[in-house]
Amino acid sequence: MPLFFTTGFGGRKLSEEAWGPKYLNTKETLIFKKRSTLYGESFVPRPQPPATAVIVEGYFDVIQLHKHKLFWAVSSLGTGVTIEHLRQASRHSRERAVTVNMDNDEAGFSAVLRACQSIFPTAMREGIDVRLAFLPPGVKDADSFLDGKSISDYVDQVLSPSQSWFLWYSKVLANDVNSIEGLSSLLHRLGGLLADSIPARKEGTGFVAKEYARTIARELADIFDRPEYEEETCKEILRSFWLKRTGGRFDPEQGRESKWDRKRGESAARSIVKGSIGTLPGWENANNSFIQRAELMLLRVIVQDRDIRRNCMEIVDRRGIKFAEDEHVRVFEWLKENAGDAGPDELFEEMSYERPVKDVHRYFFEFSATVDLEREVTKSLNAMEIRRSMNIISAVDVIVEEQMKVEHMEPRVATYVEELLSRRKELQMRIGTLHDELRNLDVLPDV
Repeated sequence: MPLFFTTGFGGRKLSEEAWGPKYLNTKETLIFKKRSTLYGESFVPRPQPPATAVIVEGYFDVIQLHKHKLFWAVSSLGTGVTIEHLRQASRHSRERAVTVNMDNDEAGFSAVLRACQSIFPTAMREGIDVRLAFLPPGVKDADSFLDGKSISDYVDQVLSPSQSWFLWYSKVLANDVNSIEGLSSLLHRLGGLLADSIPARKEGTGFVAKEYARTIARELADIFDRPEYEEETCKEILRSFWLKRTGGRFDPEQGRESKWDRKRGESAARSIVKGSIGTLPGWENANNSFIQRAELMLLRVIVQDRDIRRNCMEIVDRRGIKFAEDEHVRVFEWLKENAGDAGPDELFEEMSYERPVKDVHRYFFEFSATVDLEREVTKSLNAMEIRRSMNIISAVDVIVEEQMKVEHMEPRVATYVEELLSRRKELQMRIGTLHDELRNLDVLPDV
């Protein structure tokens, strides 16, 4: 039985003809907020999360679905779907996917339409895969559908045919187009919406945009029965995408950026190499103090243990590990030049000649006999190498994304991009290995 506590109450009128609102909830309090509360969430199984969570509209829909053993269904409290609802629901899906199945009426259609304009783009930007599922004509809600039918029917006829919210919204907008000017305006709008929805500086942004543009162009060509315009439609959507994404500074029709824009791209790459931690689960929010502690621990071991010192320095050089703190860089370089086989006392005396004693003290720390120094070195080296590898990956992402803006890529540039992506894949595999070692040591950054 899941653990839960009551935060508020909600009710639904049993007759549509009855007076009063359809849904009535407890007034909002510090712990009860309709925007972020999902009915039935406490019963979603946690040990074995499904591929996608399901959001329906009403209480009875959830009760009926749970009765038929579909326990990963939840509902908003008689309100439209919010970004908070999507974030909450996606936590119960192993693929961060949420399928939305609103009631088959005008209110449900309007709620989905409103969400397509702002909420779903935000969710997509945050990495949540939102899909839309629709009931057969004449069936009002999931509760009505399951009256006399099995859960297999619901999965086969409602959930399985679900489609991307972006594709559905594109087709809905296309239904209102009745002129060339209207079509041009639609393509510009879709390109801009795509730019607002795809996360910036993520792996393969250009590839994702092209795939969406191709799919939408194919659907629009079918709707208007003009297959010969499919390629041109795709190009126009991508053109609007990049114009919106770059603030009008880049036009793929020109095939190149201005000199000023190239400098901005190079500057962005340099800043990412210097400061970014990258995107590995558990590391995207890792604060700098975690890396600083790892570097400081490594320097303390190098100072304290002359047996480990030489081997540790060789590993740092061989693996290309870099210190992020400028002061740590200076101390490490000084130790490489002067440490030799000197003991801690000799090193303290020599270092004190060149920098204030209060600054030197932090590197001299007498470890307890129970501390496994080799384990501490492994923890520090792995954390620092992950940091450096993720910085490189971030820089590669910037470079590749800039190159993918060019409509017709030169062969030598294409080869260069392939090499970068290959290097990126190697780094990702290496990061995974290092991350697993840290997990085995029970050491991961605080997030």
